[in-house]
Amino acid sequence: MAKIYLKSEQQKVMSAPLAIKCLEAEHIEIILISLKKGEQIPVHKNPFQVIFFVKSGKGILTVENESFILEQNESAFVPVSENRSWTNNESETLELLVMKLLSEKF
Repeated sequence: MAKIYLKSEQQKVMSAPLAIKCLEAEHIEIILISLKKGEQIPVHKNPFQVIFFVKSGKGILTVENESFILEQNESAFVPVSENRSWTNNESETLELLVMKLLSEKF
C-alpha cells in the first residue's frame, strides 16, 4: 500500500546543519540535509548502507581517507561501517538527499 509523506509530516532531526526526515518506511529512511558555506557533518560511521544524492550545490565527501568532490545530480554509495563526512566550502548551499538502507535486502 502506498504511503504519501507530506511536508507537514516531515521532522527536523538536526538544526545545524539543517536535516529534515522526509520519509521513514520499513527498510529505508530519507533525510534532506542543507549545508551552508563552512558547515560540515563530522566523521562518523553507520550500521547501514547509505546513498547520497547531491540535489544542489557542490561538496566534499570523505570516505575513510579518500575525498571526492560531488556536484548537483551526482551520487555516492557508502557501505556499512565506513567512516564518512561532508564539507561545504562553496558559497552556494549544498543540499543532499541521504537514503539510509536499513535492511540487508538492498
